[in-house]
Amino acid sequence: MRAAPYSAIVVSMEISSTHFPARWQLILSIARKDIVTILNHPYHLISLFLPLFISLVFLFLMPALFDNDTIRVVIYDEGNSTLPDQLASLEDMEIERAGSATAVLEQLTGEVVAGLVLPSGFDTAVANGGSPELTIYLNSDARSSSIAKFQRFFVEETAALRDPAPAAQISWERYQPGGSEIVPFSIEKFIFTTMALLTTGIVTCSSLPHLLHEEKENGTLQALLNSPATQADVLIGKSVSAFTLTMIVILFVALLNQGFVGSWGITLTAIMLTTLFMIGLGLLLGLLMHNNQAKAATSIAVLVAAMPSWFSTTSLENLAPVTRFILRAIPTQHMVEALNHSLNGRSWVVSSGSLLILLAWTVGIHLVLVWHLRRTSLQ
Repeated sequence: MRAAPYSAIVVSMEISSTHFPARWQLILSIARKDIVTILNHPYHLISLFLPLFISLVFLFLMPALFDNDTIRVVIYDEGNSTLPDQLASLEDMEIERAGSATAVLEQLTGEVVAGLVLPSGFDTAVANGGSPELTIYLNSDARSSSIAKFQRFFVEETAALRDPAPAAQISWERYQPGGSEIVPFSIEKFIFTTMALLTTGIVTCSSLPHLLHEEKENGTLQALLNSPATQADVLIGKSVSAFTLTMIVILFVALLNQGFVGSWGITLTAIMLTTLFMIGLGLLLGLLMHNNQAKAATSIAVLVAAMPSWFSTTSLENLAPVTRFILRAIPTQHMVEALNHSLNGRSWVVSSGSLLILLAWTVGIHLVLVWHLRRTSLQ
């Protein structure tokens, strides 16, 4: 008979010496063991650091490609705001004045990158904490590098818009010269949304089935089940470890990709609900399938879960009905919608629909997991 692995013996010893509250001491012992296992396994480490690596690539390498771009911006200012002067003070920024709001869109052609319409009383509203709405139109025909540089400058360098709760509710919209097409767009938000979805998928749904099957093969799982731990305790412990590591990675992803702008409470809620959903899905796939089947299934699940982020810069109304139906059937689409609201500083009321749907999916997947666990065994 195979001896129990050292890590499982340590957990069993910790469990046997626990006091009140004994069950949570037990679960946390399992979670600590799983965190150590994940951090010592190359497969799991790659899953943890991949979103961070991609974020660092965008943060440090991409801006180097934009240094030679001169940014031309058209502004119509109704109330003598100081914002045009702030932008004009930035290196490689050229400001052109428009005579009216309509003229801004008319001049948004050729080498012009962006257009702003500053309403009367904008600075006063900012000073009073009123968070006025500010729509910034981006020229679809402009170079992508110029658009990215302007957005980076505007968000990072403009003093009035640095706070985590933005002084203005910024809405980026891409405008097609010669037409009426205006759709939401932001490179910064696209990167954050994509990395957040990637993190919640690969750190949870991808790693948990692999961890379950690995422990079955080396006998760790059997040793845990021979201890006072129940099947539910083992799964909750794994969930705690996956949730903890996901939140840590998400924190760094947010720091690298300006994820704390807007209504960060909505952002955190959406990410937590999505993480819990992906944890439930990962555990369910790990219980339902054998090792190789689970690897293939989780890879497909992560790919499908990340799909809505590809369309995060496009309004669903501009997509074909079939595409729109498919995206709305994917639970993570509602995380994307919630992030779009939160990163633009929208209220909880506006985001409540997406958050409630995410909550329903999360509760549903865990109810299915509990139902399946009562009918089967981890062994």
